[in-house]
Amino acid sequence: MAQVGLLIVGAGPKGLALAAKHHAISRHCQLDNDYLVLERNGVGAHWTGDHGYTDGLQTLVSPPEQDLGYPYKSYRDLINGDRIDAEMQKLSWESFLVATRRRDDWIVKHRNRPTHKELVEYLQWAGAQISLSHTIGEVDKIDLESDEWLVSWGNENRTACGLVITSHGGPKRVGGKGYENPRISDGRDFWQKLENFEDIQAGDYIGVVGAGETAGTIALAILDIIERNADRMIKGFVKPEIMLVCKQPGYFLRSDVSKDLRYFSDPIEWQELIVAQRLGIIKRADRGVVSSHVKMRLEHSDLVSYHVGKLEWEPGYTVPTEGGFLTQITYGLESESTESVPQPLNFLVSALGFDDMWFLKLFTHRARVKLISHVLDSEDRITSDSLQKSLSKEGKTIEDLENPEVLADNLNEPLVSSWLQKKFEFSIAYDLSVDGFKPKIHLPRLAGLMQGPGFPNLNCLGLLSDRIWCAYEPQLVEKSSSKLLS
Repeated sequence: MAQVGLLIVGAGPKGLALAAKHHAISRHCQLDNDYLVLERNGVGAHWTGDHGYTDGLQTLVSPPEQDLGYPYKSYRDLINGDRIDAEMQKLSWESFLVATRRRDDWIVKHRNRPTHKELVEYLQWAGAQISLSHTIGEVDKIDLESDEWLVSWGNENRTACGLVITSHGGPKRVGGKGYENPRISDGRDFWQKLENFEDIQAGDYIGVVGAGETAGTIALAILDIIERNADRMIKGFVKPEIMLVCKQPGYFLRSDVSKDLRYFSDPIEWQELIVAQRLGIIKRADRGVVSSHVKMRLEHSDLVSYHVGKLEWEPGYTVPTEGGFLTQITYGLESESTESVPQPLNFLVSALGFDDMWFLKLFTHRARVKLISHVLDSEDRITSDSLQKSLSKEGKTIEDLENPEVLADNLNEPLVSSWLQKKFEFSIAYDLSVDGFKPKIHLPRLAGLMQGPGFPNLNCLGLLSDRIWCAYEPQLVEKSSSKLLS
């Protein structure tokens, strides 16, 4: 059975950044480990619009200069780091524009942020420059074999010294069934069902559940459809209504304060902040926030209404209107008294984000229990009043969440998934792996709280690749950079 040093699941920006850094390092240093990128559909597939998640025409939230090598600070920690940074510059966004003869046009257009499809072009170009080592396949099973990972896909098996999970999983959904209905969609298949929203009629109610960039972008796409078809969809005072339902009072604007944003690109001072300060920055600048363009469009439209609360529904509940169904909105914040009100909808989009704990479902039961047991044994810092209230509502106690066997068998329960995610987030070490677990599993999507808010996103791909590769190639690390060797 073939072995690989580092198996990277996902050929998106994080996977390409790791591969590109391996290429850059190998030009100046002898490496002991190789890598393999495993991708279900192809390089950058989830950004193309062909597989959901986007229509490919959405623009990046982060600036394109935050590319595969950004912030180009290998010189700070790595032997020959200045040369490695220079190699990575050859794979930068601007180098791509020069190679494809677009740089002058990009500058004239005020350095516009690229579309998702343009990002894919960049990733594919970079992959070609480095002769990317990758294979097409979807992970079927992840197991432990001695001190290595055993990963299976199709008819293939590969052992690996280390494993990197680069992307999120499937969409989180309101209710568990009914999504085969063309009028009901989630954060992934909304873009594939977008044409169904051309059937919106005057007086229809369109529910969008969620408060982050996914929800805001989807709501804006629906608003564009209605405004484009106003002569057909708006009849005098009878208009469609886009109902934004979320647990916070409105959509919050993403912070553009440089003091906050610096932690995303270079979190060198992140460890000096207490947990409450870190959570505050993440809340202001990353989670549950939207861009100024999205916020302005939605707030200034009389077709959009905000509803603070929680939406629930069952597929069996219907209303007499064609294509309609009945939901329940429980109004108010969780800390306040609430009331539930029936709400008929004609369209529903569950835009609650995506599952960051999806990888555990690929593990064998034995491997899953071992990893969960290790994380549960770490210092418990997350028992809170809100958690106690959630447990009380479901008739459970903290002790119910401390049995790894029970947790391993109930990953689909929202409370279990949320609890495990918090535990994993607190366990992420400097190299973005689960601290102390062997073999190493790197989870950059969960590294924001402990290591810096840019790691789950695209803000510091160069630092991400430095931290992970140095866990396997200690000869790269300057003696003064002890954290990279821990």
